[in-house]
Amino acid sequence: MRISGLRSDGVSVVVPVYEEAESVLPLVERLEKALSGREFEVVLVDDGSGQATAKALSEAEERFGFVRVVRLMRHRGKGAALLAGYATSSYPIIVTLDADLQNPPEEVGKLLEALERGADVVVGWRKVREDKWGRRLQGWLFNAALRVLGSPVRDANCGLRAFRREVVESPLCGTSRYRILAPLAMMAGFSVAEVEVRHRKRRWGRSKFGFLRLFAALGDFALLLGVHLTRRRRLAYGLSVIFAAVAAVVLLTEPFYVALGMCFAVVSLILWALATTTPEDLLKPFAKKIAPTGIEPAPRA
Repeated sequence: MRISGLRSDGVSVVVPVYEEAESVLPLVERLEKALSGREFEVVLVDDGSGQATAKALSEAEERFGFVRVVRLMRHRGKGAALLAGYATSSYPIIVTLDADLQNPPEEVGKLLEALERGADVVVGWRKVREDKWGRRLQGWLFNAALRVLGSPVRDANCGLRAFRREVVESPLCGTSRYRILAPLAMMAGFSVAEVEVRHRKRRWGRSKFGFLRLFAALGDFALLLGVHLTRRRRLAYGLSVIFAAVAAVVLLTEPFYVALGMCFAVVSLILWALATTTPEDLLKPFAKKIAPTGIEPAPRA
């Protein structure tokens, strides 16, 4: 259970919650058993849920002394909810998982053991996923694309993660783009590991990720590519010059392809901008913390 001060072996479990009324209490009960023998707290972040979920969260807070509820004014998305949870958690080890119980809370111990063996970040690998084929295909394509960019894990979107607090306090990793935490952590010099975890079919409610999830994944891929280019300025400058030259040739020799030439010109400008910035500045817009309501941060040692 949570105690005052900061202990090296304490664990903060941060769980974003959005319209998951049925699973809140079972989740907390199973976390209590899974973390038995450890000092821990469970920070449930209400991401603008309705009355049913708000009631379930209040009941969990009343029944369990290790539970704290962070409430956001409105629905801000999983990334913002995670940032709010990090900011109000108390312990040097942070664990995240989703509230839908598809990742069994009993798997948390595997991640903590990997941290104890020396890793700074541990990401779950859902080797066997209990999802529809469309989601599995999207996940495979996304992870394959990230692996091209050097991602050290095979399941970057798994909600079950464990890491040391200094990871998300670093300028490169403390962002709402949780899908690319592992490659960003590796770039920042942290050690990254993955462990195989079980995955279960959703029992209650429905998935909150629809078609727009595809655009979010594309955005994460583009952002990670941009970070790579800011770290390789000569390459970014060189590509910018090449695209500018191609744009000039197209515009001067093929006047009917003005749109194509302008596209090359825009890419050249983007590459030039990336070459003149830093990874930290590129990620800064995604590091804005959302102020929670209804909770005071725990005292820090």
